[in-house]
Amino acid sequence: MSDKAALDLLKSCMNQCRKWDFKLTLKRFYLDKGMEKEGIPNGKLRPIGAPTYESRVISKSLNNLIYLLFADKMLSFQHGYRKGKGTHTALMKV
Repeated sequence: MSDKAALDLLKSCMNQCRKWDFKLTLKRFYLDKGMEKEGIPNGKLRPIGAPTYESRVISKSLNNLIYLLFADKMLSFQHGYRKGKGTHTALMKV
């Protein structure tokens, strides 16, 4: 992705967030569903959904915003979904 395309994408996402007019979308594609042991396709397809670039930027931005709003309200022993804290730090405390 070129710098101009990335900048245009970022500006578009920011404008959507300002208006609260965004939709988190998925790209839908299908993979052949094979038999597990033999690796032979059986003709069936498995649906896969991957978020678009815009959806990733918007969801990460909202995640950062929510973190900033609530970071000071969390107690020091809460470890879930916090930067620098996770299951390993929780186990070390225990």
